[in-house]
This record gives sequence, C-alpha cells and structure tokens, in this order.
Amino acid sequence: MNIRSRQPQGIPAGGQFATASHPEAGAVALAAPPSTLHRALDSAIADYEGRAQRLDDHDPLDDIRTVVTDPEADARYAAYRETVDRLSVLRDADLTEGELAAALDILGWELRARGDAALREGKRDVYAGIGTDILITAFENRDPVAQLQRRRTKIKALNGLQFEDVDLPSGVAMDRHIAKLKLSGIAGTVRGMKATGEYGKGLSAVIETPEGRSFQLDMAHSTLAVAWAEDPSVAVRVDLGRGEPVTPEILGESFREAVRHAAITDAWTNSTRMRSSSPGVHPAVSFTDYTVIEDGDITVAAVTAGNSISMYRVERLRNTATGESETRVQVLGSDESKASTRMTEAILADLSEAGGGEGSGAAFSRDLDKFAAAVTADPGYRAG
Repeated sequence: MNIRSRQPQGIPAGGQFATASHPEAGAVALAAPPSTLHRALDSAIADYEGRAQRLDDHDPLDDIRTVVTDPEADARYAAYRETVDRLSVLRDADLTEGELAAALDILGWELRARGDAALREGKRDVYAGIGTDILITAFENRDPVAQLQRRRTKIKALNGLQFEDVDLPSGVAMDRHIAKLKLSGIAGTVRGMKATGEYGKGLSAVIETPEGRSFQLDMAHSTLAVAWAEDPSVAVRVDLGRGEPVTPEILGESFREAVRHAAITDAWTNSTRMRSSSPGVHPAVSFTDYTVIEDGDITVAAVTAGNSISMYRVERLRNTATGESETRVQVLGSDESKASTRMTEAILADLSEAGGGEGSGAAFSRDLDKFAAAVTADPGYRAG
C-alpha cells in the first residue's frame, strides 16, 4: 500500500529555504507535519484507488474467452470510487486531527447504515465493510497526544462560521459537532453552543446568518431541527430513523432551506398589506404557502389563499426581460380550475380587501410584485 508523499521531489525537507540563508526573506514558518491520522488517510485513499483500478483493468482476451464475471464488480467499483472521492474531500478540508477523526467516524457509520439498509431490502451490501474499515482507521490512528493537547477554544473562523463567547471543551463529541458544522457549508455566527444528551452526542446552538436572522439548531444522531427564532413555525425538521446519522450535507441543506423559508416569510410580512384574518373582523381569509420561483427570465410569485367560498392558488408571472406580466387564479378542487378574467378580478378584490389591502385585483397583483422583488433581493433566499 503506497502512502502519498507530501514532500515535493527535488526540495529537501523543510522547504527550499532550508538549504540556504535568505536574510531578506525574514523568518519562514514551516508547516506542521501531518498527523498520524492524516498519513493513514492518504494510505486509505491510495488503497481504495488501487482496488478500483484493479476492478477497472481489462484484459482484451476476455472478449474472446468464456469468462465467469463477478456480477457485483460494477457495484464494488462504484463504491470504491465514491469512497476515494469522499475521503479526498476530508483530506483537503483543512481539518484538525481531532476534527478529521470525527468526520471519518461520521462517514464510517453512514456507510455502514447504507449497507444495513441494502441488506434489509434483500440486496447485496457493498458499503458496510468499507464503513467498518474507515471506523477502524479513525480509531487505530488517532494520536492521543494531539487529542490531549488540543486547544479548549477552537479557532475563530471555520469555513465561514464564527464562534462568539463559546467555551468549546476538547472531546470526541464536540470534535464531531465541530467537524459536522465545518463541513456543512453553513455561514454565520455560532452562539451558546453546547453538547446535549447522553455522552454529549446531541448539539444545541444559535446560529445567526450574515443577514442578521437567528436560528435555533438542535441536532442528535438521527434527528435535526432548525427553527427561525423570530417565528418558530418557520422550521425544517429531519428524522432519518433506523439509526442513520445526520450528515454534514443534510445539516447544510436543512439549514439553508430554513434560511430560505425565513427570507420568503419576512418578505411576505413586510412587503404586502394582506394578512390572514379571523371571522368577525373581515370575512375570514387565509394566506399560506407563499413562495417565489425563478425560471430564466420568468419570476413567479405564488400564494394559496382561502375564504368561506373556496381555496385558490394565485400566481403572478412576470417576464423580467420584456416586462410583461399576468396574474392567474386557480380554484382548487374545481373541475374548471382556471378562473376566467372577470372571475379572477372579483376573487382577487375580495381576498385583498378581506386581508386588509385595497379591494381590487390590481392591488393584489402589486403586492405580489413587491413580494417577489423583496424575496429575490434577499441574500438569504439566494443562500437557500
């Protein structure tokens, strides 16, 4: 098994400045040597690259001979290539030794869970063994000296994340959380971070995005909840079940989806005059499922609205290249779902007036235009 060399050929250990005096260059800080685990990771990547290559090697005579082939070869090749790609991401992610151990642990358990799921479905498993190998690599090559000497306060910036007023103790559980956050691609400021649950396997924290919105993050091994502090009903919840772990990818996608929903909710609340109402104040009206979709030059602002008569899906289409626009009303649950032009105006006028806006279809359309403009200008919508 070949271990990848980190020393360029032709340059002595310590770098090119090690062999000559360069007063004008000043002091040169040498990079810290790779940890035992980083070297083991290089070796594992080379090993799986070799396994994949051996499966990919092709003997031209096989086209002539009658050969009994391995029906699982393609699946194993794909699994080895995926393993190489994912381990390479971890190698290049600038993780500390402790964070790398935690990230490998996460990956190992994820692959084992995939293998177990395949077996439950009656399929052959090609991942459980790989996952076990990765777990053993992380366990056997973790440097205990590096673990004991790790700083109590983590570095201030981690791939766009800032930590403020947080005491982060060393330990396997906290390293796991830090690695998962660091690899998720989340940007913002983390406050009040603490490990929760048995053996610190859970995590609770408040993350403030660059736009200034705060989200409560609560995460366990297989569950995740991200809720907007200003409106907890705007939340994304994940329950993987069967012991499958929340991966950094799932964490990042869930957090960005919550940020996107908050941006849309914020735009509706602050850019339109229409609000859901209760019986006795106005004729009861509700506005839900508001969203904005961009498709090339077409921007669609949509909302589901309802009153005592029916439920409607209202869509405002605008072509940003030509300036052309149209408002459509779909009567939900009706055989003739698309309302006529005359009925569209009447429905929009009633909904707008009942929601506190002006009693006209044009007013409803203007509110949707303002809503779409506010959403598309919000960096949180783009981040999501």
